[in-house]
Amino acid sequence: MMKILLINPPIEDFYQTEIRQEPLGLEYLAAVLQQQGHQVKILDALASGKKRVIPLPPQLAYLQQFYPSDDLSPFKLFTRYRHFGLDFTEIRDEIIRFVPDLIGISANFTPYFDMALGVARVCKSVFPNVPVVMGGHHVTAEPEDTLRKGCGVVDYLVLGEGEVTLGELIKALEASDISQLHHLAGIAFRNENQLRVNPPISFIEDLDTLPFPVPEIPAKFKMILTSRGCPRRCSFCAIAKVMGCRWRRRSIESVIEEIRFAVQHGFDQIDFEDDNLTWDRQRAKELFRALIKDFKGQSKKVTFSAMNGLDTESLDEELIVLMAEAGFQWLNLPLVSSDSHVQRRIHRYQSQEKFVQVVNIAARNGLKVVAYLILGLPGDHVEQMLRDLVFLSELPVLLGPSIFYPPPGSAIYQYCLEQGYIRHGEYILLRGTAFPVETPAFQRRDLVTLLRLVRVINFIKYLADQISEHEMLFQKYLASHLSRGHETLIFDHKLSRLEIGFILLNSLFALDKGKLRGLRLKSKTQSCYQYEWLSYVINDEIVEKFLQLLDGKRIKDVEGKAEFRF
Repeated sequence: MMKILLINPPIEDFYQTEIRQEPLGLEYLAAVLQQQGHQVKILDALASGKKRVIPLPPQLAYLQQFYPSDDLSPFKLFTRYRHFGLDFTEIRDEIIRFVPDLIGISANFTPYFDMALGVARVCKSVFPNVPVVMGGHHVTAEPEDTLRKGCGVVDYLVLGEGEVTLGELIKALEASDISQLHHLAGIAFRNENQLRVNPPISFIEDLDTLPFPVPEIPAKFKMILTSRGCPRRCSFCAIAKVMGCRWRRRSIESVIEEIRFAVQHGFDQIDFEDDNLTWDRQRAKELFRALIKDFKGQSKKVTFSAMNGLDTESLDEELIVLMAEAGFQWLNLPLVSSDSHVQRRIHRYQSQEKFVQVVNIAARNGLKVVAYLILGLPGDHVEQMLRDLVFLSELPVLLGPSIFYPPPGSAIYQYCLEQGYIRHGEYILLRGTAFPVETPAFQRRDLVTLLRLVRVINFIKYLADQISEHEMLFQKYLASHLSRGHETLIFDHKLSRLEIGFILLNSLFALDKGKLRGLRLKSKTQSCYQYEWLSYVINDEIVEKFLQLLDGKRIKDVEGKAEFRF
């Protein structure tokens, strides 16, 4: 039996969503390997919660103009580039302390592939003879490139679902029978300077046979998969490369047993990470009824979410009512784009009418909604994206924008290569924070402008939630401090986020109509705070068009109880 170390690498970016960083794939692998008798440790570099500011990589230097670091505005985007998690020295010390016989490294996310390679280099620097195995979404989509770039530090790749393949690879290595590798489905490796990518392994049919994944680090939030595979075939998604296009489900009994197991270990927030939790509507209703039966009214309150999103076409009123009763508080609903031309291009068909219907049913049942949309899809154009923003502003939803990036393994990745929008191998750019794709229809500055306008809309929705007299006019607030032509604003106290937001809304809607800008602190004394305007690199024509489209509209709060009129 082996001592196996599984590593979730650190990342470098402008932000990370901590609640979504559980290394679920590694947890499944660890559970299976422990079942087989191996000693397994997960080193989750992100679990430390550490972060530090680092210089912006040269490839991303163009972003400095869009991300001023001293912006105090609630409409700000990102400020500083950071390293999240353990540094490589700390990872090295953990590897030395464990003395593994085999090391597995997760490389799920393309823009962080260099970090996974960095971890592999650290592994080989301290234990050059220990096999290093890499797996995850990125290496499954780009096996040859991974082997080339990982030459000398990555020995084997596990492609697709890894629970069976990694165990078989370990058996071959334990037996010192390298000839077995040529017949082992689902792996890739170097063979006498030749890159060998074996045929894919069959997907796991009976998901109930897998043991429950349990994190090594206690927390309140637990991810659970009740199914794998996605039949939707959206061109912007590469999940089918790893999980397949056929929807495979676990039994309701197995799911409930795992949730009980998680609750017993201290978890009280369960997130279903399925790509299509409600694909089978009747099965979903059966699941939610089971949740109500087992967990509603218990002394320890358990809440549920589905942050990966729910297909509105699969939802009906009965199902939504069951979700509310089961303990869901939010619905995460992808609109993506309401333009039929864009929908055809990305193979994501969705009725706008059904979307509105689902949102209204959710509101009636006390569920809040995050509406996801993708800004910057090839084939989209600025006016349509603006219309989507205004459309969502009038619904009781919070806007959840994503800037489009093409993941390797997706159909749209190949299209973007062919059109010259991206270049193969420039993985560091393939993240939403980098605005990687420009087309003849829009530039980065346009997408930055749209993203800031989303911040404006969400802030107004927040105000509508917080302020009872929602019919007020923005220009009445703090008007005595503002006048045209003043470059500085002086106050006798430090401004709150709410006050800064009012000032900037005043500038946008009343004082300097159409002026979208930020605010920064210029100087301060014990009794005087001096602020100055901060100009944004944006497209002013888009802001003007936004104000025109918003004229006569009503921005609703998330609960649908209040609104601002324009």
